Amino acid sequence: MKEFQTYKDINFYIPSRYKIEKCLGRGTYGVVCKAMDTKATEPIPLAIKKIGKILTKEVLMRRTIRELKLMRFFKGHPNVCESDLFDLHRVLIPDCVVNRRPPSHGKAI
Repeated sequence: MKEFQTYKDINFYIPSRYKIEKCLGRGTYGVVCKAMDTKATEPIPLAIKKIGKILTKEVLMRRTIRELKLMRFFKGHPNVCESDLFDLHRVLIPDCVVNRRPPSHGKAI
């Protein structure tokens, strides 16, 4: 079950099994917090990222997409933990932004 959690001034909507312990850092487009999985048999630290304001600038959209692609690429690597996306709002991002093509790319003249 997902629940609303607040850590200091940061709001998260994540499953209740995760307990946010501290903020690890703030950057241009988000916040990274350390959390613990309270249902695991052994303590498992996790990094939870909250990405916001990505629709304000194209460069932020590109960086977010690049990071999500890298997370998908490294999925299954022994040094990288699994990633889950919670509270992901569906956003229509044009192909020209994702693949760095001009809007007219591929259109007949």
